[in-house]
Amino acid sequence: MTGVQTCALPIYWYPPPETPNERFKLNIIIIGRQLRADAVKVSVFRQRRDNAGAWTDVATESKTAVDLENAILTRARQIRVDTASQR
Repeated sequence: MTGVQTCALPIYWYPPPETPNERFKLNIIIIGRQLRADAVKVSVFRQRRDNAGAWTDVATESKTAVDLENAILTRARQIRVDTASQR
């Protein structure tokens, strides 16, 4: 029996060019090799710069994390199909 494979992908703060006073950070954890919803966990963090220049946390919708998890799984499934068809 093999152990569970886990991969953590920390994404550092990203300020979108169109909104320089706002920044986002993602933590993505992938557990195992199976492409299932419970094998991908995304956490989304958002901050906004106030008038004094300090970064403050801003709430994000939980739907954002779920949408990113689904996008990751969809793309992983596409890659799996493409790779299998090349064999």
